[in-house]
Amino acid sequence: MDGYYMEKSDEVFKITKDEERAKDLLDMAKERMSIIIKFIPKSVHYRLLEEYYEVAVQLITAIMYADGYKTLSHISLMQYLNRYNEFSHRELEILDNMRKFRHGAIYYGSKIGGNFFINHENEIKSLVNKLNNMVENKLKSKILVELFKKVQKIPYQISKFVKEEINENIKRGDCRHKSELLFQLLNKNNFEAKKLKVVFNWQDLPIPEEMLSSLKKFGTVWDHDSLTVKINNEWIKVDCTWNPELRSKGFPITEYWDGKSDTLQITKGKLQFYEADKYEKKTKIDKEEAHKFADELNKWLTPKS
Repeated sequence: MDGYYMEKSDEVFKITKDEERAKDLLDMAKERMSIIIKFIPKSVHYRLLEEYYEVAVQLITAIMYADGYKTLSHISLMQYLNRYNEFSHRELEILDNMRKFRHGAIYYGSKIGGNFFINHENEIKSLVNKLNNMVENKLKSKILVELFKKVQKIPYQISKFVKEEINENIKRGDCRHKSELLFQLLNKNNFEAKKLKVVFNWQDLPIPEEMLSSLKKFGTVWDHDSLTVKINNEWIKVDCTWNPELRSKGFPITEYWDGKSDTLQITKGKLQFYEADKYEKKTKIDKEEAHKFADELNKWLTPKS
């Protein structure tokens, strides 16, 4: 790849930043990786090069939409990355060669790009991964909001908690289930997250007094599970406990969240926050009372059919 030269292009237009479209392109790039590339025979190298190039195009286009720019030129896409110091001259050279080989395959039936893929497979995959990470970092808040909503909508119900059984298919759960699921999803999407223990009072929620009065031995102050997430170098508190349907009962429901500040918490009353791994239990409960209260609360929260 000596004597590398990229053609000049000025076909870049300033537009309104469009994170929605950037996120759609990121999702499509991931689908191409998991659905199309995954099933291309390893021996068909020219096809692998074509598809990895298409992934790169979708990801660079996503970067441009997130920044507020647009182009219809593939050359301009490559040149746009010059704005970022993260990309080396060699990486841009590899991208441009992928562009040329892909062009040859599509318009002239040339398969020689397969040899280029064989010789640069690791570099190509590393470059695509770098592009993917850049898009995800630009869309952190938007991705965080989507993950939050995905877990928030799971109906709240106090249930037996078995950590090993928590996955995206759970149908209901309390703060333990929902915070654990969100924690897993955040880790999967490369967020920094920590588990929190929160001391709260059930009396700060609009729950019928006769229900609360059943907690006689140790009262209504309990522990609660929540999370804190690092976004834009700031740690914010994220609580996905109450599903939106509980708004009708007066529960604090987070709506229209920007993913950059704290969500509403378990209650609007006094709360004490502790890092879960350093927490020394502050509250006591009577198991028999707690089970009775949980059954009554679950019944009261369940929508009448």
